[in-house]
Formats: sequence, C-alpha cells, structure tokens
Amino acid sequence: MGLRKHLLLVWLALWPLLGLGEPASDGPHSLAYHYVGTYDASGLLEFGAAGLLDGAPIDGYDRAARAKVPAQPWVGDGLDPEYWRQGSVSRAAKEDWFRRNVEILKQRTNQTQGRHTLQWALGCEQEPGGVVRGWYQFGYDGQDLVVFDRGNRRWLAALSWAEATRRRWDAQPEFGERLYHYLGDTCVEWLGRFLRSRRAWARRAAAPQLQAWSCPTPSRPGWLTLECLAWGFPTRDIEVSWLRGNATLPGAEAGAGLPSGDGSYQRRSRLPVPEGQAQGVQCQASHGDLEMPLETPLETTWAPRSMSCRGGISPGTVAGAALGALGGLACLAGGLLLLWRRRAGWSLGESKLGLVSEEELPEDS
Repeated sequence: MGLRKHLLLVWLALWPLLGLGEPASDGPHSLAYHYVGTYDASGLLEFGAAGLLDGAPIDGYDRAARAKVPAQPWVGDGLDPEYWRQGSVSRAAKEDWFRRNVEILKQRTNQTQGRHTLQWALGCEQEPGGVVRGWYQFGYDGQDLVVFDRGNRRWLAALSWAEATRRRWDAQPEFGERLYHYLGDTCVEWLGRFLRSRRAWARRAAAPQLQAWSCPTPSRPGWLTLECLAWGFPTRDIEVSWLRGNATLPGAEAGAGLPSGDGSYQRRSRLPVPEGQAQGVQCQASHGDLEMPLETPLETTWAPRSMSCRGGISPGTVAGAALGALGGLACLAGGLLLLWRRRAGWSLGESKLGLVSEEELPEDS
C-alpha cells in the first residue's frame, strides 16, 4: 500500500472521531481556511493548509509540489487553471510566512526546546436570515494568540508577548479595512459560489447514486434483509428510506453518513421484511442539494437464497474508482488540522476575546 493511500485511510479512520457534524442543507453555511505549522529549534517542520465548506475539506496543499489541490470531485467545476495556479502561489507564500514567523516566535517566547504549533484560521458563516459572521485569528500551542475584532476593526492580543504583533498590525488600518470587507463580502461571495457548484454537481445524473439488493436473514427464517447504499453525495446529510408506493415502511436501520474516500459521502440502510413482501419495495435517498429524491427498486435479478448481505457495490469499490492521490492528501490535511485543533481545545471563531481569507496575508509578526 502506497504512503498516500495509507495516510488517506488514517484520515478516514480519524474523521468520525473528530465529531464534526455538518449543518442542515438550509444553513447556516460556512467557508473557512485553516493553516497549521509545527516547529522546533531547527525551524519549521510541518505545514498543512485546507479550505473547508460546511466543515468538510474542499481543497488542500501538496507541500512537495507547493500546490493547492482539490479535495472533492465537484470543486474544480467552473474554476479555470488560473484559479489553481494563483492558489498555489498563495499557499506557497503562506508556507514561507510560517517559516519566517516561527523564527520570530522563538525569539519572542524564548522557547527553544520542544515542538510548538502555530495556527491560523479565517472564514465566514452565513445564517439563513442573511446574518454574516467572520473570523480571522491566530493560535499558539492551542491558545488564542492574536484575534481580529471585525466589529471594531482592531486586533486583540491574548498573550503578553503578542502585544508587539497587535501594535504592529493596529498601526496598519488599511489592512484591517481590507479584512473587514473580505470577511463580510468576498468570503461570502465565494461561499455562495462553492455552494452553487456543489449543488450543480449533486444534481447531475452521474453524481449521487443508489443500489438496493436483498439477502436472507439467518436469524429469522422466511425473512429477507433489504439493503440500500446511497453514495456520491457532497455532504453527509443523506436521508435514506424505504417505500411501497407512497408509503414509508417502518423498521429501517440506517447507518451514519460516512466519507467515501474521494470527497463524497455515502450512507447505508437495512430493512427486514417477510420474504413475500419484498416485491414492489423501493429505496429512496434525499439530500438538500438535490431538487428531487433519488429512487431505485431492488435489483431485478436478485436471488434471495444466493446473494450475500455483503453483496452489491462496496464502499471501498466506490471510493477506489474516484480516488486521486492529491485529493486524498488534501482531505488528510484538513483532518489533521481539525484534529490538532480539537486536541488543543482551540475554538475557532469562538474566542473569548472577540472574533476569523485566503487572500489576505499579514505582514510578519
């Protein structure tokens, strides 16, 4: 197994542990960018970057190629090569910024031993009523460091040795003005654009799909277990149900929405029924990005006595068909950023000090 595929599997295993739910399809919606670097006495050791839409990675950073890369199959829709070229230049510049500023941090903190972490997070969230919240903040070893107070266009320092940075950036009112408009306007415009791209992708016939099949129920002679797999959805908010005509059948057991490995999500549902009542049953999957639910009948060639409950399309097959190595690394970057945040207890956008763009690179601290 290659290194990249191994790292991706680690990321998939970590995702459920992060406890990251996604908002309902009607909002609120958020667009955020996370950057993290670790360093020791020798300098910058690791650097990761990821963009996230509604908490799920949409792009990442291939450090070896110094390139911004997509993390979901729909992200590239409508974005020309120049977007990725400029994004790669921006990500590489941020890595260089981290490399310079960890040297400044070593001097400011007088901490020359051990590993330390510098975090940078920014983004915007829009509620259904149109209320917009923006954040732009830095953290150090899991604590607030410097936070931009968007309402007052000023910087707040959480640690005494961060006062020098606060004074330096407060002395640049034009920078604060650009941030104010970026978080309230530009970021929201890109949030809307990404949401439209995601919905357009989800509504294409070749995107989300369903398959339903049946198998014997060993513990209940004369019964079948109907299984349905919905996959290729842009977020985990997938509703799977069983229908006969227009009536919803009770008793189904649905698993959680899980990553498929290619940036999309899947969900499986099971329904036990007496063997003579399987005909005419359909599986239905609905999602907020779809105009109409998807429906599929049981496989027309199903053989109750021979098909295994493990039959049908496996999640691994679905993931493997569309998985790209760079996309896997992008997902991994987002997962590690969020995992490090969680371990440190750092709450993005919820600082007690106040309030967190991809395009705005601050001067050195």
